[in-house]
Amino acid sequence: MKLRIVGLGMLMILGTISVLAQDTFSDEDLNKYATVMKWAAGEKVKMSAAVSAAVKESEVVSGAVYNKLSKAIKAGDVNSTDATQEEVDGFIAIQENTENSKAEFKIVYIEKIGSDIGNGLYNRLKKALKSDDEVKARYQAIFESIEMEETDESEK
Repeated sequence: MKLRIVGLGMLMILGTISVLAQDTFSDEDLNKYATVMKWAAGEKVKMSAAVSAAVKESEVVSGAVYNKLSKAIKAGDVNSTDATQEEVDGFIAIQENTENSKAEFKIVYIEKIGSDIGNGLYNRLKKALKSDDEVKARYQAIFESIEMEETDESEK
């Protein structure tokens, strides 16, 4: 009986410790995170638009050829397409530009995380957003309000 009481007591203590160990995040913390994530989402849209524009402007690579080659590369078999060498070279040029843009984005993204959020807060928030529904809901509301503000400003 004493062992059961001691066991229950230990479980209660461990439960209390785990609740106390959970991070609490201020709205300001969530706003910092949401602002950087909103910026990142916007940059990804710009990169996607740049790829689309490069394909449209290309005299060698059509959208259909680009998609075919993209799928073939992901599958690891470029030779499975009927693309000409000129089309493959054009595709590779577009891909190289895309990879350069991604590398530049990553550098700025990492800098923004460090300067605007802080690496420790970023890591804790990223982890909490995967497991804590309350933090996730608060973050989503803040993210959506930032989107609404930007929409309102762009309509003026």
